[in-house]
Amino acid sequence: MHVIIVGCGMLGSMLARRLTEAGEDVTVVDYNPAAFRRLGDDFQGQTVTGTGIDADVLARAGANDCGLFITTTGSDGTNLMAAQVAKLQFGIKNVLVRIYEPAKAEVFAGEGFSLICTTSLAVDAFSAAIARAKGASECT
Repeated sequence: MHVIIVGCGMLGSMLARRLTEAGEDVTVVDYNPAAFRRLGDDFQGQTVTGTGIDADVLARAGANDCGLFITTTGSDGTNLMAAQVAKLQFGIKNVLVRIYEPAKAEVFAGEGFSLICTTSLAVDAFSAAIARAKGASECT
């Protein structure tokens, strides 16, 4: 399956490496060519320099034959716009969107994207860790 990942920060680069190691055909898009260093010299996928909201850039990345589109930049606006271009212009059915603002996640929940609110996930993880810590301190 061809996978496009927009954003080559920590999350995007780690996902790209994991997916290529699993045998997926991955193209990473980032506006900053220096970001591709995070992928390492042994990265088996492709890279495209440009912004993930530009249809021409996404076409160069293989959006016409994309089975999974993931957007992981640090900007909710960029992630949502890239997701809309992927879905509406290229007809990509599987679109995963990283989002920080829980309220935006609620607004865009019905747009046909899989929204992953990293803020909510982190709050859940911290809450569970706090509960474990409280339980451990009560036992000692």
